[in-house]
Amino acid sequence: MKRIKPAPEVVTNPDENKPLPFMLRVAYTIIDFGTTALLFFGLYQLALHTPISNNLHKANNEMIEIQIQTGESTGYFVKTYLGEGEKTNYATYSDDGGTYYYYPQKDLENDYLTALKNNQEYKDLKFNYTVNSFSIALGSLFISEINFLFIVPLTNKRRATLGLLFANGQMISKKYVSPARWYQILGRVGWIFVIDTALLYFAAGETLLLVIPLATLLVSFTNKERRTVHDLITGIKIIDKASYVPLVDHDVVDLQEDKVE
Repeated sequence: MKRIKPAPEVVTNPDENKPLPFMLRVAYTIIDFGTTALLFFGLYQLALHTPISNNLHKANNEMIEIQIQTGESTGYFVKTYLGEGEKTNYATYSDDGGTYYYYPQKDLENDYLTALKNNQEYKDLKFNYTVNSFSIALGSLFISEINFLFIVPLTNKRRATLGLLFANGQMISKKYVSPARWYQILGRVGWIFVIDTALLYFAAGETLLLVIPLATLLVSFTNKERRTVHDLITGIKIIDKASYVPLVDHDVVDLQEDKVE
């Protein structure tokens, strides 16, 4: 009877393809989030001064007009003219009588808010304003994330973002133990944009977006390979560059083929 030899045991070196140390993960997270946020705010402010935001400004101006009309009709806003040398923190307007502002009567605030709530035109304008603001913000975020989390990694062999370049890290494919494929990086950005950005921004606004980097960092410490949800979904692993050992060393293979020839 022929004996079948057991398959040789595969021994992995714990020093190969190691996750980034904690402080370097913190550093690269801060850099990537910071650069993406800076570009986002810059693009958003730029968009507010272009024709892209015309509908947004129009809706906002019409909402202010309705607020003033409603405030006056309910008695909540009292028209108050500024005296000589007098200043105010309220928004000011001008007419033939001079410069004035609206002083709110706090005891009538509920009447004012109820009237606005029941004003269908105001509700439609508010919806229009929200949709336009949401669209401009998401467009700016999309460009920022594509730029720093997709285009930048494709420009270097380590598939590293600016933060990873600074932290001496790189992105590899968990399956192939080689630099991450372009479609894996694109899938990673897609997950970050749709799940970690768009949905959370829609649900809770900008405030919750500031918590995402911290939450992502904490999730990575729930597994030995320090992988986040979007890394697990897309098959990416972020490692220390110095520990990188590919499954196939193409430089060695090419050298062996040259010797055979």
